[in-house]
Amino acid sequence: MLKVSDLAKRLNLSESKIYQLVEEGKLAHHRFGGAIRFSEEQIAAYLDETRQEPVTVQRRTDPRPRLKHIQL
Repeated sequence: MLKVSDLAKRLNLSESKIYQLVEEGKLAHHRFGGAIRFSEEQIAAYLDETRQEPVTVQRRTDPRPRLKHIQL
């Protein structure tokens, strides 16, 4: 189980950002008394939820330059 400070270091986030994610319900956690702890499974689930898939850019296949419309 990781402490807030340990998770912040691992994710390269501030401790206040970790607390914010907890309060917003975006990061699952365990509470033991006043202590907040995170399991590896909870961390993996958060990382899966925030994963961004790569974006592919469509390139034009027409080699002709585009003409701009000029208003007279």
